[in-house]
Amino acid sequence: MRIHHLYKVNFRKLILILLLSVFSRSLFAEYKVLSTELLMETNEGRLIHGYAIISSLPVSMDSLNSENWLLNNLSNGWMDSVTYSSDRLAYYFVEEGSAELRHEYLLLGEQRFPVNRIRRIKLIIWEWESSSNEISSDLKMQDEVWMREKPLRSVHYYGTYCDFLIFIHKESSQTDQLLAELKVLTDAAAVSGEPGDYRAVLKKFNGQKVVIITTCIC
Repeated sequence: MRIHHLYKVNFRKLILILLLSVFSRSLFAEYKVLSTELLMETNEGRLIHGYAIISSLPVSMDSLNSENWLLNNLSNGWMDSVTYSSDRLAYYFVEEGSAELRHEYLLLGEQRFPVNRIRRIKLIIWEWESSSNEISSDLKMQDEVWMREKPLRSVHYYGTYCDFLIFIHKESSQTDQLLAELKVLTDAAAVSGEPGDYRAVLKKFNGQKVVIITTCIC
């Protein structure tokens, strides 16, 4: 009986992995966060422009227009300061085989400001984006110049729980070597059914003119 029980557990795990692999894109689309551009006015009359991600759900138009709701979410409901980013990189791309123009944001320059010193706060622009997607590259605002150029090529590696869409803007022998290492990891993860630890390889891409968009469900 014990062997039969273990077989059932492993079988269910196998089915789950197959479903995640086949329907990963539709699953990723279900997890949404609110990407916002905001403006704060301090008690002294100074204007602060920033960006923030809000994951509190559900969201209504009343919530978006409520200063209390914004302050509560940007301060996690209990901190005495709001958290926001002073800069935001936007990367626009078209995935190979698709005509759809997509984009991902990377927030830079985390800042904090006391809640009791904020006179007014409002959203300028907001949009929904997937919480499963992120730019994994270590980028700075000055990288925006080459990021606007069309990439030389792109590759897409699929793992069990993560996949990587990689846009190469400048070729190098190091880039090719790292792409090979990443492919070995994703292939191994697909065979073993384990998530895999990609952080060490992704970190090696720092300094390369490469944009890595990672999609994970774990």
